[in-house]
Amino acid sequence: MAAQKQIRALEATRNQRRKSLFDAQDQVDKQREELIANIEGKLVQNVMLASLFAIQWVSDNPMPTNPEKVAQIDIALRARFFAHVPQITRQDRAGWNDDQHDTDRLSRSLAAYALVGMCEIEDMVAAGAITDGTNDGGIDALYFDRGGNRLLFVQSKFKRNGAAASQEETLKTINGIKALQERRFDSFNQAFQDRIDEIEEALDTPGVRMEVALVFLGEHIGRTRALI
Repeated sequence: MAAQKQIRALEATRNQRRKSLFDAQDQVDKQREELIANIEGKLVQNVMLASLFAIQWVSDNPMPTNPEKVAQIDIALRARFFAHVPQITRQDRAGWNDDQHDTDRLSRSLAAYALVGMCEIEDMVAAGAITDGTNDGGIDALYFDRGGNRLLFVQSKFKRNGAAASQEETLKTINGIKALQERRFDSFNQAFQDRIDEIEEALDTPGVRMEVALVFLGEHIGRTRALI
């Protein structure tokens, strides 16, 4: 009987400790959710349409067509950024043709150019901020602007028809930013892994603003506006 009482006492102690552990885990989860909600509140949701390119056009026709405008942007990106934005060679791109690789480099160059315009940094620095690739969370470039106290995320699309990112693509970017806020770095590619210190410094900086730039060749955001 004494042994059974001792066993019951031990079981009661074990159950109490389990309950305390579960209660503590629930409290940690609650605090975690509150922290995430607080961080998300720093993500200023504001839409701004800005021109990144100003092209001076000399022609008998004062109004260049959209294909002509895109051609000039194409030339500018190649001249300024292709030396810093090489073609990516990976197994998952083994079937890509030259046009696909070319468009990919132009999209990444466009992301770098956006950072140059927004942060007034050197072309090479902006190219080094590119994160585009497998497991990029929909974030093509990322830069911590310490002077402006802001963390910038760029998604860029070099589509010759001027189309902006789709809702699905934009949602992927938003979810990617949330994953970084939650410091789930393991889900991101090597470009992010190499810059974890920079990202954590930004996330830990009081009052830091998080800004998202959707960069494309057209003039209208369209339905994407609803997600930003």
